[in-house]
Amino acid sequence: MHSHGVPRTASGYEWVLPGSLAAVSLIKAAWAEHLPPGIGAARQRKFVLRLNRIGIHELTFELRRPWEDDAAPAARKHVVVVHVHPAS
Repeated sequence: MHSHGVPRTASGYEWVLPGSLAAVSLIKAAWAEHLPPGIGAARQRKFVLRLNRIGIHELTFELRRPWEDDAAPAARKHVVVVHVHPAS
């Protein structure tokens, strides 16, 4: 699964999928585009996930700065609901 529905970020913040989830494995997180011109410019993040279990799963992404490990996430969160069906 490739997630393109996560909003753009700026000013050093990145969307992260914290913790481990039994239903989903994070394969890769990367920038979906090159760095645009300008300080603090926003850009899209791309997540490649492996869906491990059939069902409806809610993924909560948190807005964080990677260098602030102990800081609480920004007040902003983004929830994606994923419906996983058996392969036909």
